[in-house]
Amino acid sequence: MDGDRAQVLLFDLGGVLFSFDHGHRLTVLGECLGLPPGRVDELLRQSGFSADCDAGRYRDAAAIRAQIRRITGYGGPDQHLDAAWCSAFRPDPDVIGLLGRHRGGRRGVFTVCRISSSGRSCPDRFRLDQCA
Repeated sequence: MDGDRAQVLLFDLGGVLFSFDHGHRLTVLGECLGLPPGRVDELLRQSGFSADCDAGRYRDAAAIRAQIRRITGYGGPDQHLDAAWCSAFRPDPDVIGLLGRHRGGRRGVFTVCRISSSGRSCPDRFRLDQCA
């Protein structure tokens, strides 16, 4: 530590930097896909697909999108799918505020997630780089 200032801040993604609202995600995905939330849950979570995404089974965003399209019959735009897929992530305002106060310092985030349907991590959609 340099005085009272930490040199590096490390956060866990799930449950610290972001909470995960599964019910909200099901609702938003259902609206996007034109399916009831329960059916979305069956197709994308209970089937193991979501866990496979978190584990990095799919090589890139295009492969994830192709699989979602195959499983659900979705034919809409990628940006709608990306927004719906990432809608579960709810940033913690206190932790985001701490990041903002740690300007110029190094930060790190621990996560098991490799890639989202958008080809980048869902938190990137919240522009955490603006806290720098």
